[in-house]
Amino acid sequence: MQQDAVELTPNDHPSLSVRLDNLGGLQLLRFRRLGKLEDLESAIASQQRATELTPDDHPDKASRLHNLAHFLGNRFERLDDPADLQCAIAIQRHALDLTPDGHPDLPRRLDNLGGLYWNRFRRFGKLEDLRSATVKQRRVVRLFRDNDPDKAIAMLNLAFALTADFHRERKRDCFIEALSFYMAASTQSSASPVDRLGSARSAVGLLDSNREFTAAEMLLSAHARVLDVLSELVWLGHTMERRLEESQKLGQLVNSAVSTAIGVNALEQAVEWLDAGRGLIRTQTMSLRDPLYELEQVRPDLARALEDVQVQLRNSINATSGSNATGLMNVVPVTGQDNYSSDRHRGLAIKHGNLLAEVRRLPGFESFLLPKKLSALLASSTPFSGATVFINTDRTRCDALLLLPNGDITTLALPDLSLTKAEKLRTQWTAYLTQERVRERATSAQYRPQSSSAMSPHGILGCLWRWIVGPILKALKADIIDAEADRLPHVTWCPTGPLTQLPLHAAGLYNDDSGPRVYDFVVSSYTPSLSAVTRSIDGFTQQCSMSSILVVTQPNTPGLSPLPGTTLEGARLREVFAASQTPSLALNGDEATPDVVKLALKEHSWLHLALQRPSVLTAVGDEKNPEESMHLAAGMLALGYKGVIATMWSIQDDDAPLIVEAYYKKLLELRAAGTLGAGETGAAYAVHTAQRLREKVGEKNVVRWAPFVHFGIQTSMGGSYRLVTISPLLALYDIRDNMRL
Repeated sequence: MQQDAVELTPNDHPSLSVRLDNLGGLQLLRFRRLGKLEDLESAIASQQRATELTPDDHPDKASRLHNLAHFLGNRFERLDDPADLQCAIAIQRHALDLTPDGHPDLPRRLDNLGGLYWNRFRRFGKLEDLRSATVKQRRVVRLFRDNDPDKAIAMLNLAFALTADFHRERKRDCFIEALSFYMAASTQSSASPVDRLGSARSAVGLLDSNREFTAAEMLLSAHARVLDVLSELVWLGHTMERRLEESQKLGQLVNSAVSTAIGVNALEQAVEWLDAGRGLIRTQTMSLRDPLYELEQVRPDLARALEDVQVQLRNSINATSGSNATGLMNVVPVTGQDNYSSDRHRGLAIKHGNLLAEVRRLPGFESFLLPKKLSALLASSTPFSGATVFINTDRTRCDALLLLPNGDITTLALPDLSLTKAEKLRTQWTAYLTQERVRERATSAQYRPQSSSAMSPHGILGCLWRWIVGPILKALKADIIDAEADRLPHVTWCPTGPLTQLPLHAAGLYNDDSGPRVYDFVVSSYTPSLSAVTRSIDGFTQQCSMSSILVVTQPNTPGLSPLPGTTLEGARLREVFAASQTPSLALNGDEATPDVVKLALKEHSWLHLALQRPSVLTAVGDEKNPEESMHLAAGMLALGYKGVIATMWSIQDDDAPLIVEAYYKKLLELRAAGTLGAGETGAAYAVHTAQRLREKVGEKNVVRWAPFVHFGIQTSMGGSYRLVTISPLLALYDIRDNMRL
C-alpha cells in the first residue's frame, strides 16, 4: 500500500519525501523479517531519494540521513563491502552535524556512529576506530536516561569496545570497566529480558575466559544475573508453546551456573540455583496456587486482588492450553477469538506482575513468591530420611551435590562422566526401550523379549554404576552392605539433563553375576527438585483422620488399546484392603467420571489410578526439555501429594497387578507393624519390595522389573499421607491436562 502511495505521488509533491521515508522503513522491516537482499536494496533506494528531496535546513533532514546510514550499515554487514561502511560513516557524521545538543535523538544517532566505527575496527583493525567507537559510546551512555530501554544496548556496545581494548593491552582496569558495563546493562529494568540475558552472558563469558582477572564473587554475581532473567523469558503472559520453547533453551544456563558455584565451593548457592532454575514453568504455574495467608493479615485488599488474578490466570492457562492440544504438531489459523484470548491472557499476566511488585515493596515481603533460600527449603524438607543427591551435568564438568539429612552439603566430582557421555547413554537407552517395544504402549499388552543378538541394557547400567551411582554410594559410605542393619539406607535422586531419562535405581554390573547392584545397597526415590517436595509437605494442610484409598480403574479408553489387567488389578486391591481393614472406594469404567472422582478425592488420602493417558510417561518427561520435569509424577507432587508411584516406561499388562498387590501388602504391613520411624510412610521401601518381581523374571530382565519408581518423600510430618499410585504404570498423559488437575 505504501508503495502504491509513493507511485501515485507527483515528483514535486511536498509529501513525497515523507512517504518515501516511510516506505524505506517498511522495506527494511521486511528485510529483517525475511532476509531478502532485494528488500534491503529497495529500502536504501527509497531512503536515498527521500534524503535527496529533503533540504539541509529541513527539521527531518538529520533523521533521514540517520536512517540512510543505518540501512547502509545493514548492507555492509550483509555484503561486507567497505564502500558501504565508509559511506555510512560519512552520512551519519553529517546527520550529527545537523543535530543540536539536547535533541532527544542525539544519543541514538551517536550510538549508530559508534557502531559504525566499531564495525570498521573489526573489519580493518585500526586502533583509531576503536578509540572513536569508545568515545562515542561513552557519551551515548551518559546521554541516555536511566529508564530508556535503549540504554542497556548502549552499555553493552561500550562494554564490547572496552573488551576489545582489554584484549589488546590486558590491563585490569579495562577488564573491570568492561565487566561493570556488562553487569549494569543486565540490570536495566526497562530493557527486554533478551537484552539483559545477553549482557549477563557476556559478563560470564568475559570472566570465564580470563580467570587470572576473576574472583569467585564476580563469577557468582554474573551467573546470578543470568538466572534472575530466566523467569521473565518464560513469562506467564506467553503462550504455553512459547514458554516451552524458551524453557528448552535455558537448561544449560542453569547447569553452568551450578557448575560454577560448585567450582568455587559455594555449595548452598549451587543447591539453591539448581532448585530455582529447574521446572520454571511448573514453578510459575504452581505459584498461582500458593496460599496468601500472611499477606491477608497485612493487606487483605491486595491479597484479594492477587488471588482474583491468580484464579483468572489459572483458568486462562487451562483454556488456551486445552484449546491448542495439537498446537505443537499443527499450525492452525489464528482467529479473532484467539487474539482476544491472547490479549486478555497477557493483560492478566501484566496485572499479576504489577501486583507482585506492589507486594514486594511492603516491609517483610521483599522475597514474596521468589525462589526460597536453602535454609527455608531445609526447614520444610527435614522429613527426608536419607541423603538427597543432585547430579549436575554441564559442558565443563559433572558433579554430585550430596544433601545429608542433617542439612550438611558435600560435593563429589564425577570425572568419568561428561554431558556428551550422558547424552549418548540416553540415546542408547531410548533405542533399547524402542527395541523392546516398551517406550510406547503396543497394541498388544503382552511383552515380547527380543533375540539375544539385540541391544543389551547391561552396558548402559554398568556405565551408570561406574561413572555415577557407585562413586556416590561410596561417598555416602553406603557401598557396603551392613548385615546387622534392620533395613537399607534411603537415597533420593534428583538428576538433571539427560540423566532424568535413565534408571539410576537399576544401575549395576549385570555382566558379572556377583557384581554390585544399587538395590542391594540402598532404597531409591526420585524428586524433580527440592522445592517440589517442600511444596508437597507445605501445601497439604487438610489432614484426613485415617488413611483411606480411592481406586480408579479404566479398562477401556476410547481410541487406545484395552487394558484388561486393570479389572484384575482392582479386584486384587479390594481383597488386599479388605484383609487389612483399610477403608477404600473403587470406581471402575463408566463410574469414574471426572466429577465423581474429584468429589471422592476430598475423602481419601491415597489415590490409585489404573488407566491410560496419551503423551508422556508418568515418571519421565520430555527429552528435549528434561529440566521442566513434564510428567505426571512431578505434577502430582506439585498438587500436594507427598508421594507418587509411577513408571519410567511401559510395562507388561500382567505385571501391573503383581507389582501393585505386592506394593500395597508391604506398605500396609509396614504401617501396621509399627516398625516405621516417627512420621515415616514406608512408600519407598514398599516399592523396593515390589521390585522383587526381578526374582520371578530374572534380575537381568531389567525392562520388566525396573520401570517402577517412587517420587516424593519417605517420611511425613505426621498425620495422614497423601499418596498417588498410577497403574498399569504406562499411564500416559498430556502436560496441559496435568495443569488442569
